[in-house]
Amino acid sequence: LAGGGTDSDAGMKWLLARGGTRSAGKYGDVVVLRTSGTNGYNKYLVNFGANSVTSIVISSVTGANSDYVKNAITKAEVVFIAGGDQSTYVNLWKGTALQAAVNARVAAGYPIGGTSAGLAVLGKYVYAAFNASSTSPTVLANPYDVSVTLTDALFTVPILDDLLTDSHFVVRDRMGRLVTFLARLQQDYNATAPRGIG
Repeated sequence: LAGGGTDSDAGMKWLLARGGTRSAGKYGDVVVLRTSGTNGYNKYLVNFGANSVTSIVISSVTGANSDYVKNAITKAEVVFIAGGDQSTYVNLWKGTALQAAVNARVAAGYPIGGTSAGLAVLGKYVYAAFNASSTSPTVLANPYDVSVTLTDALFTVPILDDLLTDSHFVVRDRMGRLVTFLARLQQDYNATAPRGIG
């Protein structure tokens, strides 16, 4: 779980190691998923010992249902979701072969990670940011502001059950909005013990 901004080298090496070691300092195959951007993680992760890195920009439901995407994920020993816009992840990936393939890898014990928007879609509850980015002053004054758009999990990560994650937490003063999200989950989504990680 990476909050966004500059990537943590130590965190990324730790994630790679969770996917298995093939030899000294040599890890498995990584798939990086995103809806915009480039292949900037490829060289970065190969330098840390990833056997291979495949970055895929999936910007349509058709792409999320493609055999190429499904097959790449099915072979991955690590899945990483890059930053971007979590509303596009939810809108374009929910109910697709991509979602099913990622969930199957997690269920099989392979690690998943994400940064920024990629972090935001890993919990059981997701702040989807469909309308606008919620700010603490706005949603503390009105917990039912149109910017508060919460949805069920995109991915099923058992260790993140009953959890909502929020990125760029301190830099963007997001404590107020996280507390608001948790209150809304309990009030309107029948979450009996929601938890948050900022």
